[in-house]
Amino acid sequence: MPNFYIPFMQMMDFPADYSPMFEMPQDQLEAMYPKCYYIIYPEVNRHCDMFNKMYGTMYTPTRKQLEQIVDEIDNSVGSYVDAEYQEDENDTENRQLGFGHFGSGSRRRFRRDLISILLLRELLRRRRPHYYGGYPLHYGGYQY
Repeated sequence: MPNFYIPFMQMMDFPADYSPMFEMPQDQLEAMYPKCYYIIYPEVNRHCDMFNKMYGTMYTPTRKQLEQIVDEIDNSVGSYVDAEYQEDENDTENRQLGFGHFGSGSRRRFRRDLISILLLRELLRRRRPHYYGGYPLHYGGYQY
C-alpha cells in the first residue's frame, strides 16, 4: 500500500478526536484560574492588541516600553485586584491562591510581576504560527 493512504487511515476516527467531551477537562481547568486573572488578562490582551497594531507582531519591546505597559495596566486594574482580595481575606473557606497573605508593598510587586508574565506570554503567543492539529487540508498543520 502506498504511503499517501496513511493520513486518510488515521482520519477514520476524526469525529471522536473533535468531540465536545474532550474539551470538558480543559474548560474545567480554565475555570480554576484565580480571580485576578479574569481582571488582569483582558487588560493585558487589550494592550497587546494596541502594541501589535502600532509595531507589528515581530517587534521586540525594550525593557522601558515593557515597564511602561506594566505601569499602565497596573494603574488601571490594580485597585480592582486589591479590592477583590480584600474581600477574600476574611473568607478563609473560599480563599484562592493569590495576594491574601502578602503585605501591601510585596502585593503590588507580585501583581506587577504577574502582569509582566502575562504580557510577555501573550506577546510570545502571538508570534508563533497557529497550529491546527495536522488536519490534512493545512499542509503540515501550520498556517502562515
